[in-house]
Amino acid sequence: MCWMTFSQKIRKIWETPALIWPALQEIIWPVNWVKLQLLARLNGTNLVTLGSFRKVGKLRIQGRGKIIVGKGVGFGYALSADFDSSILLQARTPQAEIIVGMKTQIMNGCQFVAVDRIKIGDDCMIGPACLIMDSDFHQIDPTKRGENGNTSPIVIEENVWVGARVTILKGVHIGRDAVVAAGAVVVRDVPAGAIVGGNPAKNLGSVYA
Repeated sequence: MCWMTFSQKIRKIWETPALIWPALQEIIWPVNWVKLQLLARLNGTNLVTLGSFRKVGKLRIQGRGKIIVGKGVGFGYALSADFDSSILLQARTPQAEIIVGMKTQIMNGCQFVAVDRIKIGDDCMIGPACLIMDSDFHQIDPTKRGENGNTSPIVIEENVWVGARVTILKGVHIGRDAVVAAGAVVVRDVPAGAIVGGNPAKNLGSVYA
């Protein structure tokens, strides 16, 4: 991965006014930390942050479970088309967990809802307005729609790129380095390095080819 020098980063921020506030957010991240901890406590959520993070735009913390945020995670982007849309992290039940790995970037408008567990690895890129849910929430049987549906953990390994408006459903395991095309609906496992797209998502190739 190519990293910009400090002077190059300052120049980019100066030349793009919309990035000035996000840069300030990085500096004042302890203020964001305090605000999020208070929000989590009010909602009964156990929020664990493992270092500095960046928050641009709205972030909602909900549920009675645990949310673990790795060092260097980015929430939102000033130039996102969905900038006004909140990012939702909801660990709905007391046993639920949402784990976000180090340096993962989550764009505006995403919704992660866990009844059991959602784990996202390090260095992932999650595009705007993605929906990740580890449960059906309701039974399919018309006479049992008010009963709880099936639930199964979701795992997204390291360095996965998920495009805009992707839906990832219960029980899915996405291997490292994979790419999920914009608008895809992922209902089955994705091998490491695979490129998938469509509804339901199908294999379109490999990043290793």
